[in-house]
Amino acid sequence: MKRFSLYFITFLVIAISSFNAGAQSWNTIGSGWFTPGQADFTSMAVDGSGTPFVVFKDFVNGQKATVMKYSGGSWVTVGSPGFSAGVAGVCGIALNSSGEPYVIYQDQAYSSKATVMKYSGSSWVNVGPAGFSDSFAAYPVIVMANDTPYAAFTDFGYGQKVSVMKFDGSSWVSVGTPGFSDSTAQYVTLAIRGGIPYVAFADWSVNNKATVMKYDGSSWATVGGSGISDSAVFYTSIAIDSLGTPYLAYEDYGNDYKATVKKYDGSSWVNVGSVGFSAGMAVYTSIVIDKSGTPYVSYADQGHGGRATVMKYDGSGWAPLGLLGFTDSSVDYVSMALGYGSIPYVAFCDNSHGYKASAMKWDTGATTTGVKTVTAGASLNVFPNPSGGSFNLNMSSLQNE
Repeated sequence: MKRFSLYFITFLVIAISSFNAGAQSWNTIGSGWFTPGQADFTSMAVDGSGTPFVVFKDFVNGQKATVMKYSGGSWVTVGSPGFSAGVAGVCGIALNSSGEPYVIYQDQAYSSKATVMKYSGSSWVNVGPAGFSDSFAAYPVIVMANDTPYAAFTDFGYGQKVSVMKFDGSSWVSVGTPGFSDSTAQYVTLAIRGGIPYVAFADWSVNNKATVMKYDGSSWATVGGSGISDSAVFYTSIAIDSLGTPYLAYEDYGNDYKATVKKYDGSSWVNVGSVGFSAGMAVYTSIVIDKSGTPYVSYADQGHGGRATVMKYDGSGWAPLGLLGFTDSSVDYVSMALGYGSIPYVAFCDNSHGYKASAMKWDTGATTTGVKTVTAGASLNVFPNPSGGSFNLNMSSLQNE
């Protein structure tokens, strides 16, 4: 990153203070890099009032699961840090209608089986027995439907096929037949609309192309047949709009590992915009759909230094929401959620700041008032650099005069 002179910095700040009134931008939520140390497997959910929650594997607390939320102007720990019985693997989070967080994770205290815990208001408690899956559970994900938690995962007890379970109030029960996919499944993702669960995954039986299945109340059936993608996929993510149309985002092997989105039109899977629409490889692809039916896709953008990018489909093509590569460094484990008013939020691990977690929010009405000058010894970081015409600023030692 280039460092600029004091006079040039002052000029830039004054210009930006005038220019950015009413601007839209990605803004850091609270202080950046809010976890106590390295965080892995970040996953985000946002409650109805716009409070973001992030679960992560907490290296400061024995590599166990920790949840933090942004409340009262700062990030605070929800209950005890490192609340899982043992080391936590892949984590996921969902909220019920009251805003209570539920967390799923691979539980190394129980041979990496799936465990779900919830925060009761005073402590973290198990939802059903710890390690409730029959065997090792890979790619665990949790979704709430009418306050009933559903879990999906690759089930090593059933040939590494997909299993879906739900908590019936006293125990975890299988939704349909356990291990229902035709063969080994990777990158399992789950969505539920109108009480109908959908899963998507990279399907070993069709050369790791994407397959989507739904539960019709008695059995699991493919949606549009097996292997709906043109080639192998990674990081599948499924979402369903208010009309019940499923959308699938993924890293597309056949298009230089870029991002591709398809939707099911009732008879076949069709491309949403151009295939491979990201600038470069898209890692940790995640899709959400707002109330108006607009899809958003987030990913670590290797076409912009591994920084986070969010793209929005405007009805005719994919356009960036804010800057391409809007974070100040490369990121891992990008997770996206929609908050109140369909505002997008993202959480991620920041690779240039000790792999700590950070979170950002799309601000539709950011304003800058007054004039700030920079005191001697301050620095200004500009990113991305080179910018290609648009850039972010990261300033230190700012004081009002």
